[in-house]
Amino acid sequence: MPRTLSARTETEIAKKAGSKPIWLVYIGYGTPLRYSSGPTLTWNSQTWTAQDLIVTVAPDKNTGTLQIQNTDYVFGGKVLTDGIADVPITIYQLYGDSPYDSADAELLFDGVGGQARPGVRWVHVGLELAPTACMYSPRTRCTKEIGFNHLPPDGMTISLNGENYTLEVQPSG
Repeated sequence: MPRTLSARTETEIAKKAGSKPIWLVYIGYGTPLRYSSGPTLTWNSQTWTAQDLIVTVAPDKNTGTLQIQNTDYVFGGKVLTDGIADVPITIYQLYGDSPYDSADAELLFDGVGGQARPGVRWVHVGLELAPTACMYSPRTRCTKEIGFNHLPPDGMTISLNGENYTLEVQPSG
């Protein structure tokens, strides 16, 4: 499906061809972090705080890296304390000057944080697709019809991590 940009965004891109976009980075901690690579701004009824950022996203938009300046070790401390793996991360790019319309930003990446490397000046965060983006449903079930001949009997109890599970036969179809 082709993506269309708002007239304002197309005008700004044409006007500032080769100009650097403003990246908006959402990090979905319990209290979300919203950073802007440009000035502090309001977009989509949210305030995005100015922060030095470097964003690199693969052309397929499935992976990339995010570098956030570790001013006073604040973001590095957050990553070490709360982790960043599997934390939702969404990145938009924006052209032009404020005020911004909600249609002015282009979605660049929507996934989760991966491996992080906190450093003195920068925190490097890997960007990955969310694991659920790769899942599908329904999944294959273990049944005699698809070749599983040695199934445990109905009513058998299995203990796993301190939990007891009782197996029950479900009618197929």
